[in-house]
Amino acid sequence: MKQSHLFAIVIVIAAISVIAFTRPVEPYPPSLNPQIQPPAPASGTTTPAPAATSSSKSLKLETSIGLGATAFGVKIIPLELLEDSRCPINVVCIQAGTVRVRARVESVLGTSTMIFKLDDPVNTESEIMTLVEVQPLKIAGQESPMRNYRFFFTVAKR
Repeated sequence: MKQSHLFAIVIVIAAISVIAFTRPVEPYPPSLNPQIQPPAPASGTTTPAPAATSSSKSLKLETSIGLGATAFGVKIIPLELLEDSRCPINVVCIQAGTVRVRARVESVLGTSTMIFKLDDPVNTESEIMTLVEVQPLKIAGQESPMRNYRFFFTVAKR
């Protein structure tokens, strides 16, 4: 490749980078600001989740470390936050990151310890369990105490 072509490609990439990374980050809406969020409902609650199809049954569970919730005879109790590498909401990231949680799962089939990864379904013989949401949202420069974390799982019958 000629040197002039290479130079032109470098200039274009540099220009795109300047445009993409120097634009101001939009302030997040007040509802996402942890200082003014309404208090979270008590953990361990079960609320109906929108069903993927009219024939499927799914429930959404709200949990926190050490406090579980039950749906369809399956109790999920988060034990430990292993990873929270989510992109803060006030930063532009090239990778979304993830959350991994170690949890105890109790059912009529027994008790086991599983690792849940955000939006990665875990299949058993009779259910599909998915960690679907983690609160609070991450904000650059602020650390949330573990007691503020809430983990939301969906449990669906297979």
